[in-house]
Amino acid sequence: MLRPPLFLLSVAVLVCLGGSRLAIPKHGVSQEHNHLSTAVTAIDQLAVGLAGLEEEDVTKGDIGFANPAIVHDKPRKRDDGDETESDISDYSGDDLPPLVPVVTTDGKTLYEECSQDQCGDVCSAHTASKRALDRRLPPWRPKPPYGQWVSPDDYEDKIGKGNTNAEKLVRGEVHRAWVKQKVVPLTPAKDDPIAMSTLSHIIKFADQVDDLGAFGFWGCTSVVVVSRRGAWANRIFEKPTFRGDPGSLWNAGIFKRNAIHALREGVGEGTAHAFGIPHFRARGDMFGDDAEPKAFIYTPRPRPDKKDANIDKETNQGKLLYPKGVEAIKKELEKIFDGYSLNIEVVDYSPLMAPPGLSQKEINNYRVDKGFDTARGKFLVQYRPAPDYMSHASWRIWFEGKGGKGDAWSDEWKPETSSSFNQVLKPK
Repeated sequence: MLRPPLFLLSVAVLVCLGGSRLAIPKHGVSQEHNHLSTAVTAIDQLAVGLAGLEEEDVTKGDIGFANPAIVHDKPRKRDDGDETESDISDYSGDDLPPLVPVVTTDGKTLYEECSQDQCGDVCSAHTASKRALDRRLPPWRPKPPYGQWVSPDDYEDKIGKGNTNAEKLVRGEVHRAWVKQKVVPLTPAKDDPIAMSTLSHIIKFADQVDDLGAFGFWGCTSVVVVSRRGAWANRIFEKPTFRGDPGSLWNAGIFKRNAIHALREGVGEGTAHAFGIPHFRARGDMFGDDAEPKAFIYTPRPRPDKKDANIDKETNQGKLLYPKGVEAIKKELEKIFDGYSLNIEVVDYSPLMAPPGLSQKEINNYRVDKGFDTARGKFLVQYRPAPDYMSHASWRIWFEGKGGKGDAWSDEWKPETSSSFNQVLKPK
């Protein structure tokens, strides 16, 4: 059966949604970000919901400006053979509980789900000047000795009461990473040539203390890979990847593209999802076997249907909201690291849920934790170079207020090269 080109269908959707306001500029980025977000979701569903659409068409990238996880540059192949083809033929989605509703002060019904269009005021943080961001950085952040990372004990008697020192560390250091723009993005930058549904950030370990942070997880999932040479982490949005809108059918094609293919494929430098993991899998590279990489999946627990859901951060501990989806991600990671015994830790968390009596803007800001008032929904990777050839370099990871030690949550090693130890003298 003949079907119209996907690009023409996409333009039709855009015209219907945005009318004259949703103009497509030269580089394919709409000036109306909210309308584009709506259009992208609609195109996502259209692109994979067409009858008879082959699986390869889902990831081919017919819609150049709005299709996430498009392969612009093929990932570097490993020395020992070709990449293994992704296969989630046995994944049919999770048996989902009903969405938990939340009613705004003006009577509008929203749902507790982590999506790109509900991240509040912090979504525009990347457009603010560094000076403006610095003004938001609280004065209580400790200053460790040069060449040392910040530790929980440095936060003793800081940031008020009710938090452990480790939770204070995560709050303060993720905030600092946000100021430095070393966090997993919440949205693509406004000048990003492609609007994506899966975002990521990467750091390479060198001769300076470094960190990679993430915040604003209230139902989204992240894959984090850390080695002796660097760290990579992504943000997989709950909607539309793991579930659709109320009353709509979930589509496995969207999950495969956003959660599975996006592990392998990026869209190039200068975007909010530059590289997939295989780009760094060659021996001697960041995630080569000799770098001893480890992986983590930070993923939500089921949401309780009660008003006091935020009182106990251990609610539903040990349970997963999307167990089948997490298992599919684990299988793909094992394929990517084929031939290497990859340690994969699944870390479940209790998503923040909005209390009643808030406006839509207040709900969004509460769930993303605009004020960095809690460690929930956050994780932090810290790196410390060796001070000399005789000492060890190290990394550690914190999820909310837990982690930072143990074989699975940290590593240390003798420096490989001069780039692994701190040769830079502290400036006077």
